This record gives sequence, structure tokens and C-alpha cells, in this order.
Amino acid sequence: MKGLLKGILKTSKHWVKVFSCIYRHPDTPRFARFILWVIIIYALSPVDIIPDWIPLLGQLDDLIIISFGILIVSKFISRKVLTECREKALTGEEAGEWEGEEKERFLAHDSISRKNMQ
Repeated sequence: MKGLLKGILKTSKHWVKVFSCIYRHPDTPRFARFILWVIIIYALSPVDIIPDWIPLLGQLDDLIIISFGILIVSKFISRKVLTECREKALTGEEAGEWEGEEKERFLAHDSISRKNMQ
């Protein structure tokens, strides 16, 4: 049982790194970034569609909604972005490290996004 829990935590940590990288990748569409934010907010929110105190169903709705959100994100990102981010997560590189033109595009996009938010 202890080994299973360690495996689940290790896998979860890996996928958090992958989706963090996807969020920061310059080629990720805005809609995919928005869905990632919705997933994070829903996962951390105390408000659920089915309350967590209802056995099994309370946790099942969280699992279904988060999985559905991840499926939507995966449909909107390119295979190239997913592959790069999985490799970065496996090698332990930082999510925001890109070379040359990609890094410049990300910085430009980030500054434009910040101006639009103000």
C-alpha cells in the first residue's frame, strides 16, 4: 500500500510539472491556459458540484471534472508542445527555459498579457 501511494505521488508530481510547462510554453493557446486555470481553481476550491462528504461520489466528480479539463487542454495543444514539456519534466529542467526565438515570443506574449490585465 505504501509503495502504491509513493507511485501515485511521484506520477502526480511529474504531471504537475508537465502541465506547468505547458502553461508557460510560448506555443500554448490562450484557451488552453484558461482551462488550466479553471482546473486549478476548481481543484483548490472548497465548493464542489457534489460535496466531498458524500462517500465516493464526492471525490468522483472532482476526478471526472479535472480529467475532462485535462482532455480539453490536450486537444488544444500541439504534440510538439506536449513532447517538449514531457521531456523537460523528465530531465528536471525548469518549465520556463526556452532557447532563442521561443523565449523572445514567450516574453513578448507575457508582457502583452500583463498589459491587457491592467
